[in-house]
Amino acid sequence: MELETLGPEKVLWLEKRKEVLEDVLQLPVLGICSNQPELLKTFSNSEHPHPKIVCHRGAKTFAPENTLSAIDLAIGLGFNIVEIDVRQTKDGVPVVLHDSSANRTTNGRGAIKKMNYADVCKLDAGSWFDPFFAGEPVPRLEDVLAHVKGCLEVYIEIKEAEPEILLEVAQRFDMLGDCFFWCEDIRVMDQLRLLNKDVRLMARRYDFPTLKDAIVRHSPQVIEFNGLKFTHEELEHCQELDILSMPFYMGSKLCVLKKLIDSGADMLNLGNPKLIKKICTSTNHYLE
Repeated sequence: MELETLGPEKVLWLEKRKEVLEDVLQLPVLGICSNQPELLKTFSNSEHPHPKIVCHRGAKTFAPENTLSAIDLAIGLGFNIVEIDVRQTKDGVPVVLHDSSANRTTNGRGAIKKMNYADVCKLDAGSWFDPFFAGEPVPRLEDVLAHVKGCLEVYIEIKEAEPEILLEVAQRFDMLGDCFFWCEDIRVMDQLRLLNKDVRLMARRYDFPTLKDAIVRHSPQVIEFNGLKFTHEELEHCQELDILSMPFYMGSKLCVLKKLIDSGADMLNLGNPKLIKKICTSTNHYLE
């Protein structure tokens, strides 16, 4: 019997069953009740042939940065890559936290490198953002890789950690090919390349006088540009060398985002990736 002939209006409950979403959305129901509404309207590169989207510190506009909740939201929204910051505890455990201290994004205080993991794992990394996220832990790098395997690539910014340990974790999860690394300390970049010739590195174009200098110095697989500060010729040169281009933009101006989307870049590293859905649709560039 057809659903609409059964009488009362229907409301469906749905949580994470992504495999049935497409069929459910076609049903004549009044509504769908979900604690993850982002799953109902995801961003799709198959529908929108635009750059891959990098979620900077996860979907940090809606969840505490560098947490599994922020990363889970990036997955639910249908994005491609998550950027995380990695530091190392006193006893050698790589954890995901941007700042050198726990002060800003947890309920603790002090330098992460002076804490053992047993203390770090007790920190609350969610309450500062919203009481809803109370009890959110500081994840380990291995927690993130286990969580995103098969769903997302990972851009790992090394804040302060031993390259050998990071590579071991990535290899243990068979995700070396799904990660790329960058560190402001050029010695760490050199170490990564020496430790594993297959490691994927990112270089920042704006750290060098020319694009050629950046490529010669690091032999990178990804080049990051500062916002719209690149030329069409630079993007073409990256493409010729099979290097992925990745402008970063932490702002919220839709006009800038549209120019970045239309630029021909391979990836966009965004502070507010959700705004992409305001621009991209299958029929035109703007959503009401």
